[in-house]
Amino acid sequence: SVDSIVVRNALSRLYDEYRIRSVILAHDTDPSPNFVYSDVHGALIVRNKDIREIAALAVHCDIVLCPDSAVLHIAGALGIPTVSLFGPTDPRARINYYPQTVAIWGGEGLTGHPHWYEECPHKGLCWRMITEADIVEGVVSHINSTTKVDVNQLLQKTKMPTIQTDIL
Repeated sequence: SVDSIVVRNALSRLYDEYRIRSVILAHDTDPSPNFVYSDVHGALIVRNKDIREIAALAVHCDIVLCPDSAVLHIAGALGIPTVSLFGPTDPRARINYYPQTVAIWGGEGLTGHPHWYEECPHKGLCWRMITEADIVEGVVSHINSTTKVDVNQLLQKTKMPTIQTDIL
C-alpha cells in the first residue's frame, strides 16, 4: 500500500495549508499508527471501530480519503465525496457506480497493470508512485468540486428493514 509517511505528510499539509482535518481509522493490529500519525495537526486517531461505526463516522466527513477497501464502498454507497488510492487494480472497476468518488491510480500506465491477484511484476512500484502532492491535489480538487452529503436527507431516503419478531 501507499507509504504511511507519504500519507502522514499529505494529511499534515492538508491541515497546515487548507485547514482540512483528518480522522484516521486504525486498528490494534496496525503497525504503530500512534507513532506514524501522532504529529499530524488536526488529526484524530480512532481505533478499533466496526463497520457500522465507520459508516456513522463517514457521513459526518466532508471527504473520505482511503485505499481500495470496505471504507471506499461504504463512502461511495452513501454518496460521500471520496478520494481513493489504487495501486495494482484498475479503479474504474471499483468506483464506476460511485459518482462522488475519484481515484488516484499509481499503477496507471505501467506495463502489466492492472493486475488483480497475481504478484506485482513491479514489486509494488504502483503504490510508491503515489506522492504526497498527488494526495493533496486530489483531496483539495475534489473537496472543492463536490457537495458534502446531507446526513438528514440521506436518513430520510434510507428505508429501515422490516424485522420479523414472531416465532413460527
